[in-house]
Amino acid sequence: MTSKTSKNSNTFAKNGKHPPNVRQVALQILVRIDRDDAYLDRLLTHMGVSFKEEDNALMTELCYGVLRHRLLLDYYISKAGERAIAKFDPIVLQALRLGVYQLYYLDRLPDYACVAETVEAVKKNQRRYAAGLVNAILRRCADTSKRPALPALDLSSLESQSLHSACPVWLIEKLQQKLSALKTKTDQTIDLFQNCYAIAQAWQQRASPTLRVWTHRHTREQVLKSLHDLGIEARPTTYSKAGIILKKSGHIGHLPGFLTTFFMQDEAAQRVIMLAAQEQGPTLDVCAAPGGKTMALIDLGHTPITAVELHPQRLQLIADNLKLAKQEQTVTLIQEDATKSGFIKGTYQTVVIDAPCTGSGTFKRHPELKWKLKPQDILRMQAIQIQILDTCAPLVALGGALIYIVCSFFDEEGAAQVQAFLQRHHYFTLEDTIDTFTEMDCMDGFYGVRLRRHA
Repeated sequence: MTSKTSKNSNTFAKNGKHPPNVRQVALQILVRIDRDDAYLDRLLTHMGVSFKEEDNALMTELCYGVLRHRLLLDYYISKAGERAIAKFDPIVLQALRLGVYQLYYLDRLPDYACVAETVEAVKKNQRRYAAGLVNAILRRCADTSKRPALPALDLSSLESQSLHSACPVWLIEKLQQKLSALKTKTDQTIDLFQNCYAIAQAWQQRASPTLRVWTHRHTREQVLKSLHDLGIEARPTTYSKAGIILKKSGHIGHLPGFLTTFFMQDEAAQRVIMLAAQEQGPTLDVCAAPGGKTMALIDLGHTPITAVELHPQRLQLIADNLKLAKQEQTVTLIQEDATKSGFIKGTYQTVVIDAPCTGSGTFKRHPELKWKLKPQDILRMQAIQIQILDTCAPLVALGGALIYIVCSFFDEEGAAQVQAFLQRHHYFTLEDTIDTFTEMDCMDGFYGVRLRRHA
């Protein structure tokens, strides 16, 4: 834990107060995600309260679980509370979501403990007046004879799919549009409704922690054996020859060999960076943080590499990761805004743009995005991507490659964005495409292309 964590824990002790319990902190995290537009993984790391490992695991499970199933939880709460969700105080609503999630999805916790601990968390978060209401609604949900029933699934209804998969209606609609376009393009027999529901259901599942092996240092078989020797269940990825999937989450950073032998990278990200496998340096890595693709480029033999990142804290994160990986001498780090023309001089044989995007391909890892994203965010990110693509196009050397990547399934950020780029820049041609949309049940949704400059 950080020094901040220790300081906060000691403060409670000096003041003679008991430190917050797991549900109290989980409630604070969920409130901040909505109120402050914060991100779950960062809050879990920096909330500053020290817990035992099993308590940290429970807090993580509670927060991720509530965000994955939020729409379903709200349905149960509105029925049991006999009022619209909008009429609940935000803190009280988050507490109810926590309580109902525990009652319906965590069988190992006794109902009375779920109710009592959640009521206590409400009191400690300055909502003592609502304790009776929370207690009554949770007890109603815990009573199987009074538990609200879920209406039958109707795959032809957007609203029904939305409710059963706990996914906003507009995202279900975008999924159907994507599948419909894929069906037309590939002339495949695709059950539009069933496939849409299957993907939305997959977003409710926990993403498997996935590693990428430093293949110029170790073979994947060697790393798998070392993990098995430590009692860690792991298996090779299906598509990437460098990937390993772990059965359980946990403190991956505490594993022997983290960053020196392997690093975290989803299989979809491992697949799209292979678009640069046959290319060479000098290489420009644009929007490089947190550095996973930078390290993958090193492993693929790219040299020299210049990594550009706008935000100083994220640039420092790349530097820290490279140092721990013992690769700090292989990359030149530059803080610049890639949307600005002339942000860097010269040309590069390979330019990789891991563009800012909506992140819609990462809902399993970042379930809060389902509730943060709005349709207008697609156009906002699309405009930024256009700026970066246009400033980077002249930086590609004659005969060189431009690799464009987004972790999004929206065509506006993927295929449509690339087609518009080719219309503006006729001296590029499309060579290869990787789209993991159809495999989003087992990996993230990434879109990547390799474009070749011929004039």
